[in-house]
Order: sequence, then structure tokens, then C-alpha cells
Amino acid sequence: MSYFDPYLKGERPELIIAENESFIAILEEKPLVLGHCVVIPKREEDSFFDLTNDELSAIMIFAKPIAQAIQKTVNCKKIGIAALGLQVRHAHLHLVPINSADDLNFTRAKLEVSNDELKKMAELIRRA
Repeated sequence: MSYFDPYLKGERPELIIAENESFIAILEEKPLVLGHCVVIPKREEDSFFDLTNDELSAIMIFAKPIAQAIQKTVNCKKIGIAALGLQVRHAHLHLVPINSADDLNFTRAKLEVSNDELKKMAELIRRA
């Protein structure tokens, strides 16, 4: 069972940003920065680099328009990416709006954001 199962099973549709047959992108519930999204392969692998070469290429192509939509929606300099996978044993890619390198510091406290705020942000990103 994967940490991401509720999203993969469609149980949190309000946080789904985009989806195709291979990947799903969701708005992070406990973000580093509001607008932080996670791209998840539907095929479960423990490590990002356990994905096939085709999957590695495809996940970046899938993530590109999502990153562009986040940047249009959130006031930031760039979209940072990270593939840590230390706490969740399912390969995934973080897309984080950043203004400094500290915005990608996964050791700091995550934001507490209301479900209404999350739904509103997800809708803004989807529209972009």
C-alpha cells in the first residue's frame, strides 16, 4: 500500500491538478510553500531512479506544464524540483515555488493550510 493511494484511487479529487494514464499531480496538503505540488507515477517504485528511462523522461514532460501553471499562479522566481523519497516509499517528484534555496528545505516545518485554501489554490493552478 502506498502513501499516495487515496489520490491514486480518486479519494481526494479536489487536490488533483492533472492526471494521465501514467502519472497524477496533486497539490501537497502540507506544503513547504503554498502551490507545492507532487507528481506521482501510478506504477509504484520505491526510488525515483528505479523508474524506467521512458518513465523518467515522461514524468518530466508531464510535470512541465504543471510547473508552468504553478509559476503563473504563485508569486515566485522559479519552480524548484526535488525527488527525495525518504519518508514515502513511492517515487515522486516535488514541484515547489521558490524565491530562495531555503524554500526547498524539507527539514523545516510545513505550512498548515485549510482545506478551503488548498481547494482554491488547486483550482487556480488547474485554470492556469
